[in-house]
Amino acid sequence: MRPLLPPRPHPRRGRELQRLLAETWDLVIVGGGATGTAAARDAALRGLKVALLEQDDLAAGTSSRSSRLIHGGLRYLARFELGLVREGLFERRLLLEALPGIVRPVRFLYPIWRGDPDPPWKVALGLGLYDLLALRDGLANHRRLARQRVLDLVPGLRAEGLRSGFLYPDAAAHDARLTLALAIAAREAGALVLTRCGATELIVASGRAVGLRIEDRFSGEEAALGARAVLFCCGPWAELLPEGLRLRRARGSHISLPARRLAVPCHLALRAPGDGRLAFALPAGEYTVIGTTDDDDLTPPAEVRPTAADTDYLLGVAAHAFPAQRLGRQDVVGGWAGLRPLLADPEARDPDTLSRRHAVVPGPPGAWFVTGGKLTTHRRMAAEAIDRVVSHLGLRRPCPTRAGAILSGSPARGADSLRRLGLRPAIVEGLAELYGARLERLAEILSGGGAVDEAACLRAQIRLAVDEEWALGLDDLFLRRLLPGPLDLRAGFAAAADGAALLGEQLGWTAEERSGHLAAFRAGLRSDLLAAGLAPPD
Repeated sequence: MRPLLPPRPHPRRGRELQRLLAETWDLVIVGGGATGTAAARDAALRGLKVALLEQDDLAAGTSSRSSRLIHGGLRYLARFELGLVREGLFERRLLLEALPGIVRPVRFLYPIWRGDPDPPWKVALGLGLYDLLALRDGLANHRRLARQRVLDLVPGLRAEGLRSGFLYPDAAAHDARLTLALAIAAREAGALVLTRCGATELIVASGRAVGLRIEDRFSGEEAALGARAVLFCCGPWAELLPEGLRLRRARGSHISLPARRLAVPCHLALRAPGDGRLAFALPAGEYTVIGTTDDDDLTPPAEVRPTAADTDYLLGVAAHAFPAQRLGRQDVVGGWAGLRPLLADPEARDPDTLSRRHAVVPGPPGAWFVTGGKLTTHRRMAAEAIDRVVSHLGLRRPCPTRAGAILSGSPARGADSLRRLGLRPAIVEGLAELYGARLERLAEILSGGGAVDEAACLRAQIRLAVDEEWALGLDDLFLRRLLPGPLDLRAGFAAAADGAALLGEQLGWTAEERSGHLAAFRAGLRSDLLAAGLAPPD
């Protein structure tokens, strides 16, 4: 999605910008994705005076455009990247404990057909190793299912050539909400988090990094910012990377269909019929997500979208596994694409073979660049980077993020409160996956507002998004904070008018500002649908 600059910031932002410019910081972090927000939380918990800058909205880039999986990466076992898989499984366990609700366990089914690249014995061996590397993390071990049991579990799955299947555990999360949770926790630990404020240049004096030049995207004004250390967590935005650090940007696209057209009872690992790549069918409430692609892409990160070829490729994956559904482009209602910032390897022919390992690369003394990696390992990347920062500052402060909850509160108590207020169980379940422990805060806002229905819940969500979650525009709301988000772009198109009215009321938009932002948001959705080969709303 292309970022849209909202008509005006929240009044609180002016005070935060003044504070940013008035002080010298121990650490300034550039980039408000999962790694940057995790680094801000880690640094603040270690007692550093830290500011995080994001040029757009939190999680506006790759951190809201993933497959929403928290996993070790089963396919990395085939490349013998055991350390990477073990690292991911360790982080999976920590996140299940630290962010209940937002990060949740899921069941994966790996069906096997005749002619698949991996026979049952090889898949069983890989899953056994996956279980072993998880080191008894509380999730069940894998088990093999007979052919008929697979067909009973997943009605409509292609029976021809099906041999058997394997069930195994993994985890999933709403990626943008995970990033928001980290940002909220960073703020509560003392970090300053400022969006729509970009870094334009690293300031170096006497060979050392001493600050940044920044630009306020609302006013266009530039300023110099003093910092004892600078950490870049910019994902595929490579403009400020040092020479010699090469990225290979790979586009990962997803499409979504209504569950009434394709329902899956659990997460599915599927093989693409043409190239044999591993792909997924993922249940997401009233929708099913098909992903992902892995193609080189030089498009600017803010403008990357699924292409029409991506849509057809992913429909081919779904149609091959569910031939009776007769799926076509007319069934696709949403989608998204992000760029993976992979470490370049001149010997890799295609991005699918590149490692998902990460690197913390030093620049001038006092500056570091975090790149590579994946959503699951954001905490470890952040911890490694902040270890470097505290050492540079002459401090000895161990990493505090290996244990403990990220957010205060209880998802269960929040869900109980919302049900008592009269919200339907299905709505409460969806909200729990968005807010986790913050569900209690949403219930607190709703409890003081009279009758509670879906409209009242939307008003409370928008109030919470504006006052406590940095939401400033319709993109922020409908693509990263509310359901169904990019799962249903047409639903976002239809709901945008009411959302613009409520958001404008919170932020003091004029009627002209509201109308202009609404038109721009809808134009962006039309462009996204057209790029993916889909018909936009009338």
